[in-house]
This record gives sequence, structure tokens and C-alpha cells, in this order.
Amino acid sequence: MERRPGKAGFSLLELLVVVVIVSILAAILLPRFGTTIDKTRVARAEQELRSLHLAFSRVYFDTNYYPSEVLHASDVGLVNKRFVPANLLELWDGPYLERWPESGHPWGGRYVYRHRPKREFNFDNSLGNEVWVEMRGGALTRRILNIIDKQMDDGRSGDGLILHDGGNTLYYFLGEGPNWGNQNKPR
Repeated sequence: MERRPGKAGFSLLELLVVVVIVSILAAILLPRFGTTIDKTRVARAEQELRSLHLAFSRVYFDTNYYPSEVLHASDVGLVNKRFVPANLLELWDGPYLERWPESGHPWGGRYVYRHRPKREFNFDNSLGNEVWVEMRGGALTRRILNIIDKQMDDGRSGDGLILHDGGNTLYYFLGEGPNWGNQNKPR
């Protein structure tokens, strides 16, 4: 095709070559960008889990009890005293966290505190006093759960301090002991 004087522009072939080159670059760079985002999310989740573990350990050290469960994914007495029984307020030396991660974990789900029987975490042969945090829901995948398990524990989904199921829930063991609702029971 002949170009006319004064008519600047690109031919269809030139535009096609540019589109192909941009597509190839996108195919190469997008997976790397996604991996970087995953690494950042994993690091944030691991930091949040460690912070929760430390906070629960500190409240147990101060009061000799773990907090009782609440019905929703919110502060259980680590940030403010609203769930702390009156007779333990003097021992409570918090706040143990700046804020409860109510916005949830990096994949859009939430953290849920549990204090109930879980055989897999029964290390003291006293079933019923197991304490853990769940990362549940959102866009968690088995691959992400395996990465977190490998970096924070033993890398095996069925045992250790981190467990996860075939779905999108991770269970992180915090400890064993009575909760605030069991204060009058012998220890």
C-alpha cells in the first residue's frame, strides 16, 4: 500500500506486531506480578497469626485463662476489656493487640478465635481446652495454605501446630488451658 504525502500513521501490520509484542510481555510479567502479590499476602497473614499467638499467650500469662469465644469474628478481650470478667480485670494488663484484624485476612476471609475440643490439638490429653485461631473463607487456596503451613510449621496439613482442610480453612494452634468461663472450676 502506498502512503500519500501528509497522511501519517501506522499500517495494520505494524499495529498487529505491536499488539503481539505487548501480549507476549504481559504473558511473561503478569504471573510474576501475581506471585509477588501472593508473597506479600502470605507475609501479612503470617505476621497477623504470630501477633495473635503472642497476644493470646500474654493474656493467658497475665490471667491464667484464655478468653471465652464470642459469636462473631471480633475482639475477644485482647484490645479492650469488654469481654473480660470483672474478677479478672485487675489481672488484665492489655491491650494485647492494637486492633483485632476485623478487616479479615489478606484473601478476604476472617480470623475466628476458638476454644473448644479439637482432637488434633489435644497435646495434654485433656480434650476440651484446646485454643486456636481459624483463617477461614475468602479466596484462600490449598496452595496458599500449604505455603503458610510450610513456612510456619511442618508443611504437613494433617498434623503439627497448623492444620488445614481440603477447603479454605487454616487452623493455627495457640495453646491449651481453661477459658474465662471456667474460672470456678479446679485447675
